[in-house]
Amino acid sequence: MSPRLLHRARLQVSHRNLAGSERSPWVVLDCDGTLLRPDGSLGERTCRVIERAQQAGWHVTLATGRRYSTALAIIERLHLREELVLQNGAVVAQANTGGILHYQGVRPEPLAQIIPLGRRYEIDMMLFDDPRRRDGGLIEALPRNLLDRRYVLENGDLFQKVPDLAEALPDWPLKMIFTAEPDRMKHFVPILKQAIQPWPDVRMVVYGGSTRPVWSVEILHQQASKAAGVSWVVSRHQASLEQVIAFGDEMNDYELISAAGWGVAMQNGVSELQRVAREIAPPNSQEGVATVLERLLEEGGEKELAE
Repeated sequence: MSPRLLHRARLQVSHRNLAGSERSPWVVLDCDGTLLRPDGSLGERTCRVIERAQQAGWHVTLATGRRYSTALAIIERLHLREELVLQNGAVVAQANTGGILHYQGVRPEPLAQIIPLGRRYEIDMMLFDDPRRRDGGLIEALPRNLLDRRYVLENGDLFQKVPDLAEALPDWPLKMIFTAEPDRMKHFVPILKQAIQPWPDVRMVVYGGSTRPVWSVEILHQQASKAAGVSWVVSRHQASLEQVIAFGDEMNDYELISAAGWGVAMQNGVSELQRVAREIAPPNSQEGVATVLERLLEEGGEKELAE
């Protein structure tokens, strides 16, 4: 069966199995590298097709690494109403107010053990606090790499400098980020992976690849993932991941693209994600999200929902 016919059959089965509950698909969108064009803008075609999906009764929301404040312009432009999955799944927030409905921080004990490793191998470190307590982070020094240094300098009000991150660790912070140039990180990542092995409730996500001038690693709670966050949201509406059409481009989308009823990887995304996706969308430079959604709506989604 072709991917197109397979998808249509899956939607029809999903709709039949949801008698007495919400039948509408959930469209879940990553932002950077997926929904947004390379210059960070929203395309008009993308905005129109998302409005069309909403008018058809489809739920549309975000699953992004962004904070609420940096996603707000997107939320308002797309008139999103559903709960949002933010900070790579560690936070679920209300679309209209940013009020936090669900939070999953990481225990401080493993962070206290790996912070000295980052210092020893001269890796830049940023520790982000529980956003219910403080929407910001801690650093020991300005990052050495230019990308993170610029980010810190441009968002100086978000960061507090402390002498020792391990001593300043708050209870259940949001996440820890390590960044450095690729050669240094290729050596550091296996060391970090071994160091967190005794902590089964801790996970790491590596952002690397030949095109990245700086590699980064996020340390989060095991349940702080986009898949877990989206599952928490749809469960509130008596729905399941089988009803989710998810779009992404990076490794932080991996679990969600794998678990969604229809996982879509961007052509500009990482190859690991494309291998587990059910479909590969055109690149974000061509508004690939709009291309896929237009087709899905035309293949019977709107008609079936109307019936």
